[in-house]
Amino acid sequence: MKTDNQRLVNGVKILLDTAPLYGNIVMNLNRRADSTLKQPVGLLWQKHQWYLTFNAQLLEERLPKDDEIALLLAHVALHVIWQHPIRYQQRTAKN
Repeated sequence: MKTDNQRLVNGVKILLDTAPLYGNIVMNLNRRADSTLKQPVGLLWQKHQWYLTFNAQLLEERLPKDDEIALLLAHVALHVIWQHPIRYQQRTAKN
């Protein structure tokens, strides 16, 4: 099994080759392993910083190919572009 971070790095490398904007966004995210996540990756906004959280076990189980991870990371990049976690947090705070 590849190291936890290496799977993400491989996915970022694929994105840098195929979709450089997304690759650069994901490459600059702080990363945090979290074995309690219910999905392979998550996006966290904390103390004015983005964090790419990941569950290494679920990455291995659900996404055995690096190109599958790249697609998921592209999806994460879109959440960053549209600032979804921040907007969701603001909407919740208003209610």
